[in-house]
Amino acid sequence: MADNDPRTIGRRAAGLSLGGLLLGAGANAAPSPSAAPPAPAAPVLPPFGVAANPEVVTLMGSTLIGTYTEIANGVARMMSAQIPNGPRVLPVLGSGGLQVAWDVTNIERIDTAILSGVVLDVVRRAGWVPDLAQRLTYVTLLYFEETHIISSQLIENVDALAGRTVNVGPLGGGTDVIARRLFDLLGIQPIYDNRPTLDALKGAPTGDPAAVLYIAGKPVQAIGDIQLVGNLRFVPIPWDGERQRRLEPYFRAGFLGSNDYPRLVPVETRVPTVVSPVFMVASWVATASPRQQAISTVITSLVRNLITLQNGPYHPKWREANVLERMPGFRRAPEVMAWFNGLDNEPP
Repeated sequence: MADNDPRTIGRRAAGLSLGGLLLGAGANAAPSPSAAPPAPAAPVLPPFGVAANPEVVTLMGSTLIGTYTEIANGVARMMSAQIPNGPRVLPVLGSGGLQVAWDVTNIERIDTAILSGVVLDVVRRAGWVPDLAQRLTYVTLLYFEETHIISSQLIENVDALAGRTVNVGPLGGGTDVIARRLFDLLGIQPIYDNRPTLDALKGAPTGDPAAVLYIAGKPVQAIGDIQLVGNLRFVPIPWDGERQRRLEPYFRAGFLGSNDYPRLVPVETRVPTVVSPVFMVASWVATASPRQQAISTVITSLVRNLITLQNGPYHPKWREANVLERMPGFRRAPEVMAWFNGLDNEPP
């Protein structure tokens, strides 16, 4: 065979590569003609308790300082315990607010998400995510998140924030979107500040900004850890007939108690505030596809095991979960309807 034959060149190259890989490890030793072929390697099995199922359902939460991520972790733990060989729920950190609404409808591998009902309503009304209500279904109400307004100034109630600087976190985040909707419904016009929440909290004792508004399920550790400097306190949001008329159905009466924040609320007292609902939503995908089947398994397991999440070693906010709660403008997930029909043959 000629030296310039492609087969000769290929064999030389292969020989050089193999020799380089095995140099110093007996690469040049010729195998014995009578040596038996090596036995096939035994299959590698995962350790006990490790599921090998490749199906993954992503569940997008929000930032680390909020409650969404803890709730997403609860869903993942529940699925692992209830269906060890079923789809794995993989919690995913998100930027919160408008970004999550965009991600769950535009990124294929974001299967489900935890989102504020107020944020979803704002996005639906704005129309900048086309056909949002057709591209998402809602699974269940997960919990209500509290509006925390912290200030060092003697502000009697939320109405006195008109014309004052109020930090609402990064632009487009969940707190920013919900706060603007809240103030708009109340007819209050503050001066919005969009510094990161933790940075704004450092300036609050000196009045820069006048108040920090943060929306998350109580208790929020970052707020509970605040030291009593600058006479920090919560600003009340009283719930009366006029405010109720303006704020329902997406806001309801709530409170921040001394058990929640012993450093900021006097013993055995409560500060009135408003709460807003948080839902789990699912991306609408092709029926009978493997992705849809995996998502369906997670949704069905969640609604069947809500009582486990409410009574087990999970976040206390799970006690507020209610599969009967509706989300105006959106369709309920068909798996939830099927679960209802299986219970009493009559959907709510």
